[in-house]
Amino acid sequence: MSNDQPSPPPEADAPLEAVAPRRHTRWRRVLGGTGGVLLLSACALIGTAWWTMGSEAGSGWLLSRLGDWMPSVQITAPRGALLGDFSA
Repeated sequence: MSNDQPSPPPEADAPLEAVAPRRHTRWRRVLGGTGGVLLLSACALIGTAWWTMGSEAGSGWLLSRLGDWMPSVQITAPRGALLGDFSA
């Protein structure tokens, strides 16, 4: 008994209703992406704060912006990092 036709793969015999829907995958991707964006934003905020407080260039930038926001505050000849040996 020889059959010239190949047999169909076993998945082809399964009814379509037996395949589980993939609803939760979309929500997991959305939550994972949102969590990733929040984590990246937090890291960027911490890095910016560290730069502005820990380096002389960052401290100078921050103090120049502080003068724009609060005109009554005047800082003359700032030197050093705010977290280090700062003098004005």
